[in-house]
Amino acid sequence: RRAFSALPTFPADASVLHPRYGALKTFQKLFWLAKKLQWYLGFPGKWAVQMARLLLFVVLLLPGFVPLLLHYACSRKVVKNVVYGAKFRHQLDIFVPRTNTQPEEKVPIVIFISGGAWIIGYKAWSFIMGQIFQRQGVLFIAPDYRNFPEVNVPDMVDDVVCAVGWILARAEGMGGDLDNVTLMGQSAGAHLSAMAIIRQAQREVKCGATSSAADASGDHRAWRP
Repeated sequence: RRAFSALPTFPADASVLHPRYGALKTFQKLFWLAKKLQWYLGFPGKWAVQMARLLLFVVLLLPGFVPLLLHYACSRKVVKNVVYGAKFRHQLDIFVPRTNTQPEEKVPIVIFISGGAWIIGYKAWSFIMGQIFQRQGVLFIAPDYRNFPEVNVPDMVDDVVCAVGWILARAEGMGGDLDNVTLMGQSAGAHLSAMAIIRQAQREVKCGATSSAADASGDHRAWRP
């Protein structure tokens, strides 16, 4: 681990609403997306039955989830809803490492992309994994991204690329070690993570991306895999 001179600094908690969207616009957008998704899935047929089964499954698991969920919601060591871009879902959560590591020592960085069948992916799904890494002294960051039917996969990949670039441009200031960064994901999130790395590799071959996390114009999509 490399040493750095300044103490790590972290953004403050932000509203669950993206600053570019008020409460009314957020409600309207969520209502429109839910209505459009129901049309794609053939509501209220078999989809409604499957949703009811999923909700029952969640209820049965709640006793084990509630303590960790409360910690996620209330802990000052979890910085939530930090904005990384201009789009509706461009927010991320930062799990500040809980460790006895000396302040001048940098910590590993894990960027985790949650799954959700490209439809219900959300950063908060990582609240258990984030706390596990947090206890091991890892700077764990979970970005959100747009889902279907708002966008298709290429735009989801673009969100992941943008989020990773934003993180790499700021992680060192939060005490993260840029020589020890892991991008990982689960289910659809793993697919999007892999596609993001492939896209950046293609960009580097085609355009010769610089070694910095952002280019001179502030474009956070210029990071190298």
